[in-house]
Amino acid sequence: MLQWAAQDFEALQTIVASGEQAYAEQRFRDARDLYEEGLVEAKRLETEMPKAFAAYAKEGLTLIAEKQYSKAREALEIAGLIDPENEGIKAAINTAQHGEAVDRLLVKATFALDEGQSQEAQVFLQEASSLDPVRADVRELTTRAANMVRQLAYKKHMRDGHAALNDKRFSDALMAFRKAVALDPNSGEASSALQAAEKQKTEYQLDDLRNRSSVAMKQELWADAEKLFTQALAIQNDLAFAIAGLKKATFYKDKQFQISGLLARPERLSDQAVAAHAATIIAVLAKEPNLPPGLTVAKEKLESSLAASQVPVLVTIISDGRSDISIIRGEAYKPFRQKELRLKPGNYTLLARRQGYRDKRLSFEVPRGGQPVTVTI
Repeated sequence: MLQWAAQDFEALQTIVASGEQAYAEQRFRDARDLYEEGLVEAKRLETEMPKAFAAYAKEGLTLIAEKQYSKAREALEIAGLIDPENEGIKAAINTAQHGEAVDRLLVKATFALDEGQSQEAQVFLQEASSLDPVRADVRELTTRAANMVRQLAYKKHMRDGHAALNDKRFSDALMAFRKAVALDPNSGEASSALQAAEKQKTEYQLDDLRNRSSVAMKQELWADAEKLFTQALAIQNDLAFAIAGLKKATFYKDKQFQISGLLARPERLSDQAVAAHAATIIAVLAKEPNLPPGLTVAKEKLESSLAASQVPVLVTIISDGRSDISIIRGEAYKPFRQKELRLKPGNYTLLARRQGYRDKRLSFEVPRGGQPVTVTI
């Protein structure tokens, strides 16, 4: 069992025992002298404790540096007996206890690092750190291994980023370069590569949108072209081709929609307001240079339909000669048996009224083409 100042403590115990014996024999003067002598010796030992602690602690740390771990542990344990609560001594004792095992692990880790096997080195260093978390050389080598892992990961991300960029896998390239920047924020190489990837992605997207919108315009897919131009402007809001293209696609789409609506119900062209609207559309498109073929055909169909809607048709109305006849939203006539009118093609409703009878309505259509129509009410 280790002891500090073993002989001194043994001598002190002898003095105390002699004092106890003298007291028991009622030799009180001798007992007092022995107690005083023991007190002086105890105070001397107490005074020497800090110096002794420092000496043993220094010796232990020196022996650790010299890798004489067994001797170091003995010296440090004596220092620990003097100051059992000292955390530094406890840590130093642990270092001495595991010194040889940690040294072996550090040798393995250093060899692994020299061979470029950073992950294997980290395994050895983690084990060493678990044995002795305070050794400076373990921390230093752990930092070196971590830096090597980081450097290898950085290089891998850069390689992956450039490979993805060459294959036009822009999302993968951006992710790889961002990882590289995260590992080394001060790397100009990684930052430049990230900026170049973002620029190439934007250019590629805009070229793709330019080509697709051009095809959509040639195919007269106006709604599709609108979406593509809008997407391009969302990426860069001052693109001349997209601004001009969006304006033209919207114009053509609106005119196509309006013409389609009019041609779907050509009878409405007999209405003066609707006919004026159709004429305005035709006039606007007539001023448009390089009008697309499909829209040109639609314009010509509307012109033909509008012209046909304005040619009056002979309509013969036969009645009972006793009812008032009127065309709803049109002319009113006194009773007649037969009347000839010239009406534009379209849908009409006759109203017959006679006192003492219920009103009668009759709807009829005046077709285009000029063929006479006979209506009996």
